[in-house]
Parts: sequence; C-alpha cells; structure tokens
Amino acid sequence: LFALEEGASYWKPSLTWRTFFCSMVAFASLLMLNTLGAQFGKLGYNKLFSFGNFAWAGASTSYAMYELFIFVLLGAVGGLMGAIFNHTNEAIPKW
Repeated sequence: LFALEEGASYWKPSLTWRTFFCSMVAFASLLMLNTLGAQFGKLGYNKLFSFGNFAWAGASTSYAMYELFIFVLLGAVGGLMGAIFNHTNEAIPKW
C-alpha cells in the first residue's frame, strides 16, 4: 500500500496486477517451503504469519483480554492524531 500511495501519480492498473501476482507467488512459495519443513519464512506458531495465540479465560495465551482494549485505544488515538495532523496541514497553507 505504501508503494501504491507513493507512486500513485505514475501507477497504472497493469502494475497493480503485476504487484498482486508477484506477492501471491512469494506467499505461495513461502507456504510451500513451510509445508516441506524448511525454516526459511517461518514466523509464527506453525503458521506462516502469526501474531500469537489469542484464547479466552483459562487457556494459555500470549495475549490478555485487557490488552485488546489497549490496542483499540492506541488505534483510536493514532487515528485522531492523524486527523489533527491532516487538518493542521490543510489549515497552515490557507493561513
């Protein structure tokens, strides 16, 4: 997405499809390596990509339930900071 945003003025639909295809091939290649038992590209708990296990009360987990609310709060604060930045960025040139 960052590359799409940065190169939006020169971005063509064919380039979007090429990027999508290349990322699909890369993901499939890593998935095949993972199923063959290779350690290259293995990042999670017996999955290709994992951010840890999330389980409800009483189960072993790497996250706690209260942390979910902290993550939501961080996302909301980040969104508000971005909105304030955008508003300020538009207001300064008009001033």
